[in-house]
Amino acid sequence: MSIYNPFSNYQIAIPKQYAEEVKKFCKQSEPRAQGEFTPFNRQVDLWYFAFIYAVKTNIKPQHFSTNDVSNITAASILEDYHVKHMQMVYLADNQDIEKLDEAREMFNYVSALANAGIPHVLQILNDIEEGKPLFNLLDTIEEHS
Repeated sequence: MSIYNPFSNYQIAIPKQYAEEVKKFCKQSEPRAQGEFTPFNRQVDLWYFAFIYAVKTNIKPQHFSTNDVSNITAASILEDYHVKHMQMVYLADNQDIEKLDEAREMFNYVSALANAGIPHVLQILNDIEEGKPLFNLLDTIEEHS
């Protein structure tokens, strides 16, 4: 069953300063690493978690210059609920249902939220004094639920 993904033609741009570090925590980029050190299957999964983290912790959207590296297609957002979450956040922040027809504007807003969350998520993942990256994530999820 295919999902409705209004973002499938867009590129997810991860800021250059974080791109390599994001790859470090993804199984797709580090296939030999143990699961507790690569808690995300794909870069888009870390990006989506950063989006959710930014929403949950009220981080403001952060726009980066066009020198960002685009290395993930938004078509890789494979779950229908991901798209729905993004639409709901955009609608809640804009208070205008007509804006849901503006996929590019919505995607730019969602991307800015995710990019604002990425440095915070990377800090959580890199906190080796607390434990392995996977356990740090689980602790963070528990703390914010």
